[in-house]
Amino acid sequence: MFKCKSFGLGYVALCLAACGTASQSPTSPWTADSPTPLTASVQQALSGFLRTKGVVFLNQGERVALAIPADTLFTPGTTDFTEDAPALLDGVSLYIRNALSHLPAGTPIKIMGFTDQIRTTKVQKRQAQAYADNVGSYLWAHGIKAHQLHIHGYGSANPIADNHTPAGAAFNRRVVIMVGP
Repeated sequence: MFKCKSFGLGYVALCLAACGTASQSPTSPWTADSPTPLTASVQQALSGFLRTKGVVFLNQGERVALAIPADTLFTPGTTDFTEDAPALLDGVSLYIRNALSHLPAGTPIKIMGFTDQIRTTKVQKRQAQAYADNVGSYLWAHGIKAHQLHIHGYGSANPIADNHTPAGAAFNRRVVIMVGP
């Protein structure tokens, strides 16, 4: 009977160990445990990392906006994160938390999802809302306070490029995060 219990416990331990070694998405050097505010050199490295992933930064006084290509975050045609999205969003989360460390408590964060004009207006709005919801949920789970998040999906409204070309449509599929008053 002792051998049976030992085998059973060993089997359970082996199964748990196997669960811990399952395929994981790429790790990010930008973890939720990273201290904020960041040093200037770390902030510069983080900004550089995000730019290599296609993130565009827009500074407007105390307000900063990050425009992230949806094709970088989501599998095309879906609202499922790509394999690389968690590493990118870890960096975005750290960048936002650092920006918030220099702003008044409770500063709002607006997350806006946008699509191209390929589908019907109803589907566009639903997909854009899902883009924004998924990014907002990820940021909330990684240190951003829920009461600061204001999440909206705008569909194909406010295009920034010509939707009649593949490149233009790709530019219009985006998530914009605005931090600041």
